[in-house]
Amino acid sequence: MIDEEKKELLNVSAEKDRQKIFNAFQVEFGRDLSPIELEMINDWIEEDKYKTDLILLALREAVLSQAYNLKYIDRILLSWEKQGIRSKVDVENLKKAREKRKENINTISDNNKNKENKPKIPLTKWLD
Repeated sequence: MIDEEKKELLNVSAEKDRQKIFNAFQVEFGRDLSPIELEMINDWIEEDKYKTDLILLALREAVLSQAYNLKYIDRILLSWEKQGIRSKVDVENLKKAREKRKENINTISDNNKNKENKPKIPLTKWLD
């Protein structure tokens, strides 16, 4: 009996997570999802075993990029999978690493700009 109750609770929890994902997509897209879109999201959950948080983060990334397209979100999820990203913490670490790289690039370009502002002295060989 206890095992059956645990399975039932897990199924109820999984169904709530699934409904949460569907609702988030419908809110962000501003429309109902088509059967094909529902199937694609369902595949992410059932076949690819993506966590709810990861799917919602990919949705947020797409919305921030103004790409309201499931294929774009699928590319995000595939990219994260290739990089070994499987949780919310991994995504946050990735964002921090990107920000740090941007800061380093900006620092390098600022240093180059400072060098450009200095007077240029031509190098010539003086004859005796």
